Amino acid sequence: MNMVTKTSIFEEHLDKWLRARKDKKERGKIIKHICFVIGTHPKSIPRSFKRIQLRGSGAREVRGRKRVYTSDCLAALHEIWEIASEPCGDNLHSVIAEYVEILKRDKAWKHSEEATNKLLQMSLGTVKIRVARFDRKRFLQHGLSTTQKGAIHSQIPIRTGPWGEAPTGTEQIDTVAHCSSSVAGDFVYTLNSTDIPTLWGERRAQWNKGQKATILSLGLNIIFLHLTSQYMLNNLISQFIGIASVYAEFLF
Repeated sequence: MNMVTKTSIFEEHLDKWLRARKDKKERGKIIKHICFVIGTHPKSIPRSFKRIQLRGSGAREVRGRKRVYTSDCLAALHEIWEIASEPCGDNLHSVIAEYVEILKRDKAWKHSEEATNKLLQMSLGTVKIRVARFDRKRFLQHGLSTTQKGAIHSQIPIRTGPWGEAPTGTEQIDTVAHCSSSVAGDFVYTLNSTDIPTLWGERRAQWNKGQKATILSLGLNIIFLHLTSQYMLNNLISQFIGIASVYAEFLF
């Protein structure tokens, strides 16, 4: 039996309950009957009748504690969250007071004093819960991808050994799409090449991800990475020789 059915039973017997206001025997019969029908405790029946009697005809019953952080307080929290570049709750909680002070100083804080006080008193746990809800509502769309699985992926050799033993010239190459919220049409890509042993990176901006633009960017990155890695290797060798000569003079 759900709450709707129980409420309808109390509403059906409400008139009899009110008419038997001074008749304990009659009210006892009503309580006994309702206990038999819905299986509730006798002491809860008078409270249920009173709750239904005080409730308006079209009003919705609201149970639980009164909300402390109302919509105006949450709007103030959401504004600071957006201004702070949408951080997590842990990072946001420690800077709320500072942001409120700065916005008040610049006369950009439009929220009421009550909402501001509630916001400043908000605990870390509450901030984390509210910010997590902001994230779910804001980022409904998952990450966009411009890479499609094709037959060429099976022809590209993939390194499976440890990265610490990779020789100079081993590169990790990827493209970054600067597409905002849509991948439709042409836009700028960045081709990123990283030399694994030296951790040196080269980046080239290109228009769309066509074959000619990608090959040109890839060729330039490889040339510059090769020159840079050789320069760094020669520089390390010369530094090692210089340090070794200093130690040799000191020892001998």
